[in-house]
Amino acid sequence: MKTLIRLLLVYFCSIATIYAQESSLVTDRPGQTECVNTVGEGSLQIESGFLFQSSQIARNTTQQRYTYPSSLFKLGLTEKFELRIIAKIVNYKNIRTDNWEKLGSISGMENLIIGLKRELKTEGKLQLSATAHIITPNGTEGISNERYGLLSRLNFNYGIDEEASLAGGVGYENYNLRFADGEGLVRDSDGQLFYTLIYGKNINDKFTVFVENYASFEEFEDWTQNMDAGIIYLINPNLQLDYSFGWGINNVMNYHALGISIRIPNSLQK
Repeated sequence: MKTLIRLLLVYFCSIATIYAQESSLVTDRPGQTECVNTVGEGSLQIESGFLFQSSQIARNTTQQRYTYPSSLFKLGLTEKFELRIIAKIVNYKNIRTDNWEKLGSISGMENLIIGLKRELKTEGKLQLSATAHIITPNGTEGISNERYGLLSRLNFNYGIDEEASLAGGVGYENYNLRFADGEGLVRDSDGQLFYTLIYGKNINDKFTVFVENYASFEEFEDWTQNMDAGIIYLINPNLQLDYSFGWGINNVMNYHALGISIRIPNSLQK
């Protein structure tokens, strides 16, 4: 397995080096904000990451969540439209914090997410795009809630200067939709509004740092506020590494994540 991973990394690095004359890739990783750009017609981009997250879910109970990996596949349908598929392999563990007893563990696939991105405005300092996703109830039993879902957002990016930018998004998501006989689509919860706001700064042509605030208005009743920060290293225009960490503001949560992103330009596939 380790040999296979090494061979894949060598292959991807070779591809990225050969096509380094392309403009630099832009990714949704590693923060919660989505980039406004699509990958371009015919290009394929894969953004994968490994995450460890710890959250308090009850008094004296912590849930640990591992993703290995979480992968976003992007395919450019046109210059302005992008097909998006998100797949996550996860492990959940519930642990008592008073005696560190493991209460339960489960591994498998989360529900598959399929969607589209549309560029709305790409000229000038302010750029806009919109995304819409459908969540399918095909995850592993015990992990999937066996419900459909919707996720939509409006993304923006504002170029402060040549080295810094402010980006973010606002949206709505609901993971509790089902089809009922005689009723059609039924909503079992109100879902939640959310926003993200990120400041990014280029240190040089290889390194970028960022800090981000993100929050959700769950069931239109309570705000959950979080922060994260991280660093991005652009090996070449088609290959990127990243590291990020996050923490809760009004909740007990922290995470660490490592990621790699690779773009296979349309020119490679011709």
